[in-house]
Amino acid sequence: VIYEDPHIVVIDKPAGLVVHPGAGTTGPTLVNALIYRYPEIAGVGEAGRPGIVHRLEKLTSGVMIVARSAEAFRTLSDAFKAHEQERVYLAVCYGRMAEVSGRIETLMGRSPRDRKKMSSKVTQGRRAVTFWRVLREWEDFSLLELSLETGRTHQIRVHLADAGHPVAGDPEYGGRRRAAIVADPVMRSRVRSLGRQMLHARTLGIAHPVSGESMEFSSEPPEDFRALVALLDARQSQG
Repeated sequence: VIYEDPHIVVIDKPAGLVVHPGAGTTGPTLVNALIYRYPEIAGVGEAGRPGIVHRLEKLTSGVMIVARSAEAFRTLSDAFKAHEQERVYLAVCYGRMAEVSGRIETLMGRSPRDRKKMSSKVTQGRRAVTFWRVLREWEDFSLLELSLETGRTHQIRVHLADAGHPVAGDPEYGGRRRAAIVADPVMRSRVRSLGRQMLHARTLGIAHPVSGESMEFSSEPPEDFRALVALLDARQSQG
């Protein structure tokens, strides 16, 4: 827990934790833990996903906000639908970007090849906008800071993969297959063993749903993310 008050709780979600129960979900979820600690959340919002106004994917880590009151739930839900919040992510992706920063705008919808996946290479869908900036580069990888103007399902992962720079370790959008062409055998072995996509929700900025106060919450990348960056630095310094 990063922050809590009677209306909201902000948490640093670990990778591997599912947000709420659903089809195919086994084991505990974030919602189970929230209801155990904050029983009142059980009656807030939608059945099965109480208090949840936005989600992070199971294999993504980082900052999430949850509503503890009905008033907060309504206000936050409206704010996320209107894209009024600030969301900044960090990602390690394959390859080097052509520029130091940029903007990706596409439509996004279900992939015609696999309905469980999303695609930006569609003729019909919802508008999706991602801003990116290069923080660091290595031989075969880049560390990016990304911010979302919209918040579509799998948006960052799809935008980067369709641009030819899948997120390292991504099991669905090319992040594992791309490992085969990494030149450094140590790095090739390491990225093949990653158990998740290297995507972390670092910062969330919101207006408090009751007071209206501007608030910003951040979390540092977890150990697996930091270890990968450290290894990339070490391998580059060794030539």
